[in-house]
Amino acid sequence: MRRVLNQPAALAQDRAGGRATPGMAAQLARRLLRSPSGLLGLTILGLMMAVGLLAPQLAPYDPVAQHAGDELLPPSARYLLGTDELGRDLLSRIIYGARISLTVGIAAVSLGAAIGVSSGLVAGYVGGWLDALTMRVWDTLMAFPGVLLAIAVSAAAGTGLTSVAVAVAIISVPSYARLARAGMLVEREKEYVTAAVVTGQRRLPIIFRHVLPNAVAPILTQVALGMAAAVFLEAGLSFLGLGAQPPTPSWGAMLADSRAYLREAPWYGIAPGATMTIFLLGLNALADGLRDALDPRYMLGRRG
Repeated sequence: MRRVLNQPAALAQDRAGGRATPGMAAQLARRLLRSPSGLLGLTILGLMMAVGLLAPQLAPYDPVAQHAGDELLPPSARYLLGTDELGRDLLSRIIYGARISLTVGIAAVSLGAAIGVSSGLVAGYVGGWLDALTMRVWDTLMAFPGVLLAIAVSAAAGTGLTSVAVAVAIISVPSYARLARAGMLVEREKEYVTAAVVTGQRRLPIIFRHVLPNAVAPILTQVALGMAAAVFLEAGLSFLGLGAQPPTPSWGAMLADSRAYLREAPWYGIAPGATMTIFLLGLNALADGLRDALDPRYMLGRRG
């Protein structure tokens, strides 16, 4: 029991060196698959990624092709989810829209996590004025409402997917920085860090090779949650006209366009809304599964 509880994030790691063993990813995958929420989240995320990657093969029509005379048709054998006001196939546009959401989500999470985790780890390890200055900057950023800050960044940088990804990444940086700093404050006084310092290793290898693997558990969970937030914000900004521009298929833009036709063509708004809801539920389920898989108390209970 003592050995299990002492494994950070319930992963088998080299405590002396603070480095994850080669089987860490495999252990995490097995635990995720044993978790109902983790399995559900992985399944939905995997399906969405497959849909996005195989969009040209899966989409029955060109997503921007307009079919004259087929405007606002209900779901049928020809158009499984119906058509929009320009006669474009909704199913094809939703399939291609998955690419937009995944691209923005992955780019925003990668950029935000890279900046936030790096700054949080360095600030926590060095301490002093650097720690105070770094965290006050992120605290100031966190004080602004996320949606308003995203709108301001997107408006300043111009419309488009790149601006959306940057805006969402900036919003997410403080969360990653706080988690990384908290993990560093816990880990930096432990024996393996002291041993690395005594052997003459430099700061950056100690931070990223030794401490980061032991502080990664809450960060991974935040990545899944951050992905969901990025997809939601991208849809919101596209809804406001600051994201993907016509005729690029985007779930948020489709929801915005459907407002004028909800009474006569409810399927127009239901299809992209339901798709986005399923995707967000899957990402939140994945975050729950990661939390369980990385929690040593949970895993101890499962063994018992």
